[in-house]
Amino acid sequence: MLGSTTLLVFGLIAAADAALYDSLSAGGKKVFDDAMTVNEMYYDPVEGYVYGIDVAGIHDTRASAMWAVGLLARNGGNGDDVERAVRIIESVASQQYVDNATAAWYGTYPHTPQDPLPGTSLLGTTPYSSYDPNWRDFIGSAWLLALEESGNLLSNDTVTAIEQSLYHVGKGQLLRYQGRGEYANSVDVDTSVDNLDAAYTNPWLMGTIVMSYIGNKMNDTELINKANDDAQAIYDLFTFNDFNTFSEYNCPTYTGVDIFALALWIRYGPEGTKLQEYGTYMLNHTIADLADFYHADLRNLAGPWDRTYGFDMTRYHSILGQLISSLLPAEKIAVPSPILTGLHMNDAVCFGTIMPLIADTIHSVVGQDVIDRFASFDSSVERDVVYRQVRTNTEDETAIRNVSVWLGPNVTIGGQSSDEPSPRQSSYVPGVIQWLLPSTLYPNARISSSTPPKVGYIAISPPPSGTINATASANTLTISLPLSERWGDCTLPTSISFAVGGFDERTSGADMTKGLEGVPGLNVTVETVGLGEQATTYDQDGDNDFYFFDVTYPVSSEWPTVPSITITVQPV
Repeated sequence: MLGSTTLLVFGLIAAADAALYDSLSAGGKKVFDDAMTVNEMYYDPVEGYVYGIDVAGIHDTRASAMWAVGLLARNGGNGDDVERAVRIIESVASQQYVDNATAAWYGTYPHTPQDPLPGTSLLGTTPYSSYDPNWRDFIGSAWLLALEESGNLLSNDTVTAIEQSLYHVGKGQLLRYQGRGEYANSVDVDTSVDNLDAAYTNPWLMGTIVMSYIGNKMNDTELINKANDDAQAIYDLFTFNDFNTFSEYNCPTYTGVDIFALALWIRYGPEGTKLQEYGTYMLNHTIADLADFYHADLRNLAGPWDRTYGFDMTRYHSILGQLISSLLPAEKIAVPSPILTGLHMNDAVCFGTIMPLIADTIHSVVGQDVIDRFASFDSSVERDVVYRQVRTNTEDETAIRNVSVWLGPNVTIGGQSSDEPSPRQSSYVPGVIQWLLPSTLYPNARISSSTPPKVGYIAISPPPSGTINATASANTLTISLPLSERWGDCTLPTSISFAVGGFDERTSGADMTKGLEGVPGLNVTVETVGLGEQATTYDQDGDNDFYFFDVTYPVSSEWPTVPSITITVQPV
């Protein structure tokens, strides 16, 4: 508990620090305020932690640590915000794993203070299960931001506690580089070891800035050199063949984390390093890329998505959506509203208080003409297909994925072609169509200019094979399942399935017994080769809690016939 003298000091400087919150855009304030409100609802004043919003009855270390940053940025309540932030920081820092400097979990934080120690028979040693190595980076980078933006609110003891915690984060980061080989996102990957390399973009970017920042503060040559090496490694991977793309590509959640980390590179990269230069370059190219893929009328990022937690950004909380909303007026936000109606709430409470705070860096680096493309979509302009290439991993320069995206009036189409030894995990969506559901489908809805759009989707889910060609063109998504050119023992998949949803079947007039051709608000024609008749079921279990229709086509052909499906669409 802070003493009254400290609180008096807080009261004297509160007005000056309020500028951090006051500088946010209307959209940024809404994202920030909504996240702060939910955290308030889940705050446990007895323990000084936020309860987990996804799992009732236990405390959430990451959400608590990141809310502390928001409390310092808001700095209201006559010092109460700062007092609570300090209490959280001290509690979380005291729980950090620091007893065994050679353990793989050294420097990270428990999922919850209720957890036993990793490495025991009670919890085991499996990364992302027994402990999460990425929580070093999430909490460390957030606290770095707090130190730089709100350190004047903190006592010397609290500043020292944060710096010492960041030092443990940096040292723990040095233990992470086992890697999982070329295809870390495969369903067949060895999950018993850590998977960090430069192709795992978001923790690499966060870890690099934390190591560089705290290494320079502590004059730790090992951390400084490793951070410099890691900055060079990911820059080289990003710029390979002038692709200017991250290996973890076009992810509504994790590309948002990338942008957060790059903003920290630009703002706090130490002098004498390449972080500011490289961060500015990679951020500019990434934001321009996103502007090419973002459809402002749908408030959605077109696919394909390397990793996604949903099919419609207005229905689940994506970190990129928080960033876009923080750049725009409140009526243009790309997040669920009201906040509690959205899925994946943990990202809302963790990053909703963070992303608005770095939006000014985006404004300072990226041209206004690019930012304006997130606010409006000019449907009168005929658009060409956008093509990108992505280096898949750090080990094989020939492992390249080809991306194609087309945006038209009220529709997005995206595809990705890859040739890998096994299917990726279900969060990978190599082909997807999104479209605006006309308001006429919802005659009883009360719609205003700020009402988020209703969006339908047809998404390949799960990935049917490690080898797939999904290509977007104007009004068309073409998908084929060819024989691998890289892996000799591949076999045909047994089927290809689509998650289809976003609409109410009965009120919208859809007839999903017809499969893809029965969706509302979109004229669809389907042509297939080597596929049998579709069968459609309704999935009440939900993928990432999205309910959808599962439209499945069995593979009926044998080599050399290549199974394929061509989906042509026209919004009604």
